[in-house]
Amino acid sequence: MFSRPVLCWMNDQLLQFPTVQVELRVDHGLHSLESTPQRFIAGKTRGMVENLVEQLGERWPRHILELGVHKGGSAVLYRELFQPQRLLALDLQPEPVPALAAYAAAHPSLKLAMGVDQSDPVGLAQACAAAFGGAAPDLIIDDASHLLGPTQASFTQLFPRLAPGGLYVIEDWAWAHWPGDAWQKSYEPYFEGRLPMSNLVLKLMLLTASASDLAACVTVNMNQVFIERGPAPLEPGFDLNALLLNRGEGLPQIGKGRP
Repeated sequence: MFSRPVLCWMNDQLLQFPTVQVELRVDHGLHSLESTPQRFIAGKTRGMVENLVEQLGERWPRHILELGVHKGGSAVLYRELFQPQRLLALDLQPEPVPALAAYAAAHPSLKLAMGVDQSDPVGLAQACAAAFGGAAPDLIIDDASHLLGPTQASFTQLFPRLAPGGLYVIEDWAWAHWPGDAWQKSYEPYFEGRLPMSNLVLKLMLLTASASDLAACVTVNMNQVFIERGPAPLEPGFDLNALLLNRGEGLPQIGKGRP
């Protein structure tokens, strides 16, 4: 019987596990600090971690796929918190940080797939087959590019692979709508000229109306989108736009730029 994981908070930024700590940073420390074998850095907030546990409820994720490794803290967090049978952490960077490589070597349930583009269907399929075999992941967390095009590409490839009742999570979707000069006056060059991710979030909300047997429920907060997989079969690479019903009319676009 699954019991909700116990989060041992040392403070609002630091989680303690039996042999390792995970430090949550969304400030400059996310980039300036390095993970060590004793303390890993993760780009999360306390609220994001608690929201994930709350959304999972009584579901126990046994096969987890994470897109976006960065400093490795989130992969360590999910392995320590859920103790899954298999956790696949995938990233575009060719090599993991040394602390994560050492951690993965000591914990065989964690598999790393480095140098894989989240929008590459062949790379995603090969990584999933190698990590999970014939098993379906029941938790997928996209914390990778945070860009509309690659994120939607990953979703159309991976959501069909998610087990019915499983949870697909997209993080940091709302960067175009957060308050403050850093977000509202184009001081973040990485996102300059890019269409907001809210274009995808709108489609996912409409998917629950047009095809609730595919997407049973969508829950949104300022940092995360949770999509529950319905029971109906779906092929990887499906056309998301073709499933959205709007009385024959197109959907409005939010913002300007390229995906």
